[in-house]
Amino acid sequence: MQQYHPPTYVLAFCTLLTTLVLIFVGGLVTGTDAGMAVPDWPTTFGDNMFLYPLSKMVSGLLVWIPDDLATDLGQGILTKPIQEALNIDANILSPTSTVQVVEKDQAWKIHDPVANRFYTILRQEDRLGVYVHGVLFEHSHRLLGTLVGLLTIATTISIWIYNSVKQLKWVSALALLAVIIQGLLGGLRVIENSIALAIIHASFAPISLAFFTSLVLLTSKKWSQSPPTTDVSQIHRLVIFASEDIGLKDNHALPIAMSALETVKNIGLPEATYALSHVTIYLSLANKSRGITNAMNNASSFVKNSQHLPPPLHLINIHPEKTIDHNKTSNSNFPNQTGNKKLFFSDDEQP
Repeated sequence: MQQYHPPTYVLAFCTLLTTLVLIFVGGLVTGTDAGMAVPDWPTTFGDNMFLYPLSKMVSGLLVWIPDDLATDLGQGILTKPIQEALNIDANILSPTSTVQVVEKDQAWKIHDPVANRFYTILRQEDRLGVYVHGVLFEHSHRLLGTLVGLLTIATTISIWIYNSVKQLKWVSALALLAVIIQGLLGGLRVIENSIALAIIHASFAPISLAFFTSLVLLTSKKWSQSPPTTDVSQIHRLVIFASEDIGLKDNHALPIAMSALETVKNIGLPEATYALSHVTIYLSLANKSRGITNAMNNASSFVKNSQHLPPPLHLINIHPEKTIDHNKTSNSNFPNQTGNKKLFFSDDEQP
């Protein structure tokens, strides 16, 4: 049984909670068609993923474009100047994109069917702001995925250092491998713009969740504690009493005492109290006899006080060439030197 290590458990628990949030945000990404809101990976619109401005992440602002493009947008067609204005770093606008006028001279929407990306263009004073739908969800999903990866690494290292259970170490290693595969699938989904990879990426999430749930359970204090044991030393005394003080006066006493002992071992206390009460009352009411105890003492004393006697002849291994008259030995269980001494006496007999 491994020793409970609180920091390891806290790391595993935080990893599990972060994974649950990650899966929730992933559902928002899928439900809002924001999977390709950010077209590149591991960067974000060409910027370092961890340095991407928070304001742009929240608002989804991609770029500012000249106000004179409003005339082209008002025609509801994609012109080359509009396409070139939106081609920024990894963000490439497909020629098959469509333009929709939402509010005349104020708001427009562009849908790129190839990248499955949506743009909203809003007029703000003397310029036009291009906003990408779903950047907040998609970028948050990436940051949470990175956090889960770091927490998984920390949890795995902690388990391998502070835990001695080999199986738990390999479970943590498999959890880390699952996170790495999950991250690569997410990145490839963006790079290849593949719906199939998106499905595999989403389907793989429950596997990681199962690993983290197992780690939380296996590193918990309750799991690390040894199971409670029942002290059966006093119950052993009942078994001895059944032979020592009751013996052949009641041959059911010993099996009943043994049954009570097994009941306590298998069920435990306090549930087995009924069985203990049962056997205690039975042994108390049973007829008593010290015959077995006296016989043991008589036999022990006889052996100590007797000479080294040869074994009975019928028990000796006789070679085939030697013959033995079994008629003379069949009724002789002891050598004649014992004098056929009687060792066991019933309560009605006197030694």
